[in-house]
Amino acid sequence: MNKFLIVTGLLIAFIILVAIKLLNIFYVIPSIYFNVVSIFCAIYLIFAIFSVRTFQDREMLKELVRKQKEHTDSLNGFIMALRAERHDFINHFTVLGGLLSLEKPELASHYLKEVLNQTKINIKIMALKQPVLIALLNGKIARSNQKGIDFQIEIKSSLENLPINHTDITAIFGNLIDNAIEAAILEKNKKFVSFKTSEDSSTYKITVSNSGPDIPEDIEKSIFAPGFSTKGQGRGFGLSIVLKVVEKYGGVILIASNPTAFNVVIPKKVMNND
Repeated sequence: MNKFLIVTGLLIAFIILVAIKLLNIFYVIPSIYFNVVSIFCAIYLIFAIFSVRTFQDREMLKELVRKQKEHTDSLNGFIMALRAERHDFINHFTVLGGLLSLEKPELASHYLKEVLNQTKINIKIMALKQPVLIALLNGKIARSNQKGIDFQIEIKSSLENLPINHTDITAIFGNLIDNAIEAAILEKNKKFVSFKTSEDSSTYKITVSNSGPDIPEDIEKSIFAPGFSTKGQGRGFGLSIVLKVVEKYGGVILIASNPTAFNVVIPKKVMNND
């Protein structure tokens, strides 16, 4: 708004100068008046240039502070994850030592493989530059493990500049992953939930898929309607919330089958974030 007012003022000053110059052509106007107005406009021009520069510097400083906060949050998330990992490793070594002392080498080997698989997943998650999403994924992975579901991670984009605020990240991906876990539970054979990120020059793409049953074509259009659910009364509001939040950022959700997947596509430049 300040920038708009400054530019408007410059245009008005320019119009005044032109008007006086034209009047001076058709009418005899004392040069002192023209000189006074010219000096006034020159002073205003200098003030306007200084104000625009100050405005730009202030905006740059705000952006710098925002970026610094994002990096600090990411670093804090990374440190917290390392502390949790260290605590878990102590417990894992205690269990491994106990199994070996009980002369259970096969069980110890199986346990070690599980620990290594979990460590690989945690390393992949750390490639993300969204601390809230890292924390959310850690919780969902723990829940999946309790349900006997293999949680797969593929990070091709760190989502560093994803234009979604923290609470909306939780609303979108918390609901999608919860639904994926519930669907995967229904699978009798291999149960899995997958979380993938990627990006191109204009969009971010996040895919949440699962090994559960495909979504019938006849309900794909109504699945995002408020209250729609195949799980009973009062359960069908998660996906409607997801769609509403995604559309707020100019994004779309695409449904795929084999495996069942929800592809969230978010533009890198959001035109309207109201």
